[in-house]
Amino acid sequence: MKNIYILVILAIILFSCEKEKQNSEQGVSNVIDNEVKECVLATEPSVYSNYFNNDSYLAGYSSVKQNSLSDEELVPIFVEQENGLKSTKQIAFTANNHDVLAGVSNLKSAPITKGHDLFNSWYGQDVKFILSSNSKLKSASSVDTVAIEMYVPELVEILSPPIETAQELYPYCYYDNFILKWNADINNENGLVVIVEWLGTVLSEDEDEATYVRNIDVIKEDDGEVVLNSKLFDNIPNKALAYVTLLRGNIEIAELDSTSYRVFGESHAILPMVLVKEINN
Repeated sequence: MKNIYILVILAIILFSCEKEKQNSEQGVSNVIDNEVKECVLATEPSVYSNYFNNDSYLAGYSSVKQNSLSDEELVPIFVEQENGLKSTKQIAFTANNHDVLAGVSNLKSAPITKGHDLFNSWYGQDVKFILSSNSKLKSASSVDTVAIEMYVPELVEILSPPIETAQELYPYCYYDNFILKWNADINNENGLVVIVEWLGTVLSEDEDEATYVRNIDVIKEDDGEVVLNSKLFDNIPNKALAYVTLLRGNIEIAELDSTSYRVFGESHAILPMVLVKEINN
């Protein structure tokens, strides 16, 4: 596994259900049954590789914006170890005094819409995480409590291609020299992750394919604009209904009672689009 494997697990958790719903309405085959073709373009180590340390728990908040006109939704996430091991203790987890977990498997999973004060106390802030091995949090001085602090980047938002009406939700975008713009965060030192997905749908006379393509790259500088690597669109045909996902976040590993926990804060925005690879004069 390459070091740069990143936030794909969160993307799948958060919006695969929504895409499955859309596909069902469009008569598209279930992506779970499709052949998966994945390519990771970036090769340098990144903080995001910590998301794929499957020997530890994953806990935190993730915000998703399904398209440029949709509302932000903040979702608490807790993923247990891949090997199925479960903690024998009650674990309480909080961030900036907002309870996230009350027990390892009792996740408060209801989405939080924008306007909740958690958005203001979470994104663009230095966030203090506290984990306690009791069901109720104690002070950070307690022997069964650990606290860490990290910067959670601003909510990410795709600004270009610009979309202002429902009729513009699926813009036609040419793959070569594709310019993606977003709201920059000068305090974010982790860069961003960009994912291009195709679930098999094409807007042409050709039939849909039983294929799931996922290409991944890392944007090193959070300066608000980049020309995407054209290889992000490999294995995706002309007039394909594709999804560009831009992700930004931070993650730290905490140790409590000889157990590792990956605590994180991240946001991602999605651009549904029609991919253009051939231009007929």
